[in-house]
Amino acid sequence: MKIIAPASSLEDISEYKKLGVDEVYLGFKRAKNKWELTNKRNEKNANFLSLKNIKKIKDLVPTITVSFTLNNSFFNNKQLNQVKKQIHLTKSCVDNYIIADPSLINLIQKIAPKKGIILSCIGTCFNSETVKFYERLGVKRIILPRHLNINEIETLVKNNPDFCFEVFILNQFCRNVDGFCSRCHIPNGEHQLSNCYVPFSSKVLNLKKGNQKTELVHKNISSILTNFKPECGICFLKKLEEIGIKGVKIVGRDHDSKRKFLDAKLIKDVLELSELNEETFENKCKALFIERFGIDCKNNCYY
Repeated sequence: MKIIAPASSLEDISEYKKLGVDEVYLGFKRAKNKWELTNKRNEKNANFLSLKNIKKIKDLVPTITVSFTLNNSFFNNKQLNQVKKQIHLTKSCVDNYIIADPSLINLIQKIAPKKGIILSCIGTCFNSETVKFYERLGVKRIILPRHLNINEIETLVKNNPDFCFEVFILNQFCRNVDGFCSRCHIPNGEHQLSNCYVPFSSKVLNLKKGNQKTELVHKNISSILTNFKPECGICFLKKLEEIGIKGVKIVGRDHDSKRKFLDAKLIKDVLELSELNEETFENKCKALFIERFGIDCKNNCYY
């Protein structure tokens, strides 16, 4: 199972080289233009600011797979022109393009026909019909939304055994479904409220006690009303590998290089424990989480 790690600098790539990370995903942002963004992360520190540096990645680590994010839900004309330029300029140095807008599929196939196309979680794949739809269009891999539970993921993989799926494993759980949210991840400054964090009160009505949907509603509401922020799914790595998931994705393109490296090392260490029995594996995972983050996970889990 591949570790798919975030990158926004050559320093990140150098750190991953030491660890033997299989794949990185990254975005590009022209420093001069704040709004001509082609991916969902607008922060400077979440993007490569130089296409020249992106082209140097393969020089540093020839075997690493590079996936380039173009995962806005839609594009205005200026952004679309930038997308075309970026595909032309990167097709010699990246392996895949991560997209959310289906209209980019034909564009990539025309400009860079030999490159893989990955559907972002923003493309919202929840069932096998969606998988088949995108497979017919030429998509080679799908990043599954965070909100799918283990049983739903297993059913998708079982019904599409020849298709490649990727899931999130570490950092940042959101109460909203990415593909149904119009927020652009533009920070308003430290300690300021964004429209994701406007305080509110809520009451859950007409849902059965103990029902999975009820639990998810409470979980999502709690993530905003309290400090309940699930950011880890490592206890399920063993199960995800057994199911047939091909890659686990670490969130955090805007994190510093040290944190990115430590996150990737955590996943690497956990994958090496996969031969342990279920109970021992889970206990080891919880211990590694405490060692890495300095706190108990309290079962605040993706899955």
